Amino acid sequence: MRNPHGIAPHNQGPIHILKTMPHTIRPALLATGSALPALVRTNDDPVFAWLREHTPPDSDLFRGLSQRRVLQAPETLEDLLTQSCAQALRRGGVALDEVDLLVGSASVSPWVAPNALAVVHQRLGLGRHCRVLPLNSDYTPYLDGLRVAQDMVRCGTVRHALVACGNNWTAHVDYHEPVALAAGDGAGAALVGPARQNGQWELIDWANDTQTQWYGAFRMAARPLAGGGWTTPLMKLDDQLGHQAFTEYGLKVPPQVVLSLLTRHGLSASEVTLFTHQTSEVVQQAWEQAIAPARYPHTLKAYGDMVSSSVAVNLDHFWSEIRTPHLVLMGVGMEMHATALLLTRRH
Repeated sequence: MRNPHGIAPHNQGPIHILKTMPHTIRPALLATGSALPALVRTNDDPVFAWLREHTPPDSDLFRGLSQRRVLQAPETLEDLLTQSCAQALRRGGVALDEVDLLVGSASVSPWVAPNALAVVHQRLGLGRHCRVLPLNSDYTPYLDGLRVAQDMVRCGTVRHALVACGNNWTAHVDYHEPVALAAGDGAGAALVGPARQNGQWELIDWANDTQTQWYGAFRMAARPLAGGGWTTPLMKLDDQLGHQAFTEYGLKVPPQVVLSLLTRHGLSASEVTLFTHQTSEVVQQAWEQAIAPARYPHTLKAYGDMVSSSVAVNLDHFWSEIRTPHLVLMGVGMEMHATALLLTRRH
C-alpha cells in the first residue's frame, strides 16, 4: 500500500523492525574512535594576547595548558564526529544496518535544534530504523550515552549503538575571559553491543551526585551586543558563582563520587585506570591526589579541554595501553552534577 505521505521507500529495503531479544545479553564496549582538527594553537597564539597582558581574575584556575586543537574552515565538527564513528564501526566490525541508535551530542550545533548529530547519521549512511538521540547534558553526554546504550542493548531494544560526542568550543568562548585558555576541539565515539568474548569492557555500575543550587555557575548562552543583536553562544564562568562552584564542587565532589562507587564494589583505586573530564592542572592534580588511581592518562597539555569529548578522545587514545582490571570514566556537568561509570573486564 502506498505511503499516504508520499515518502519514497527506503533505498536499502524495508524499515527494520527490531524484535525484543532475551534479557541475558551482556553489553560491552566493542570499539572506540576519535578525530582531532589539524590546527594546533599554543599559549603564545595572538588570540590570547589580551589575556596575557591583563591576567583577569580566575586566570590561576587554568594552569598547565600548552596546546589545543582548533577547528578551522572548511573542516567542521560534523566531519570529526563522522570520522570518529566510522573508525569505531570499522574497528568493531559492525555493519551500518546493525546500528539501531546514535546517541550523544554535537556541541555547539549550528542551530538550537535539531542537533547536528543528525548530519552524522546522514553522512555515515545509517538506516532509517536508526534513531538519533541527542543529549543536552554538557559536559557528560558521552558518559550518559554509554549508560543509555548499554541499558538498551541489555534489554534487547537495540542491537548496537554508537555513542558520539564532539565539541567546537574554541569558537564559543570570549577571549577576554580565562576559561578561553582551556578550550580545545575534538570528537570521540564508542560502539556498544553484545559482548563477543571475555576480556571486553562491560559497564558494571554508576554513581552520581547532583547539586542544582549551582545552576548558572557554568553556562553556554548568547550575549547582548552593545549596538543591538546577540553574539553566538559563549561559555561563561559566572562572575559571582563561578569561582565558588569551581573550587567547592568541581575540585571536591567528583572524587567523592568515584570513591563511593569503588567502595560499593569493594575495589581499591589501585586497581583502576581513571579517565576524566580535563580542564586544568589545578583540577587534574586535585582529583589524582584524592582518588590515587593506578593510572590517570590524560592529554591536557596537548589537547586542552575538549569538554564532553575529553573522556571519549582519551579513552580511544590510550585504549591499547590499559592494563588494570577495572576502568572508571568520570565527568562533571554544568548544573552541577558529577557522574562516574565503572567498567570491568570479565574473565
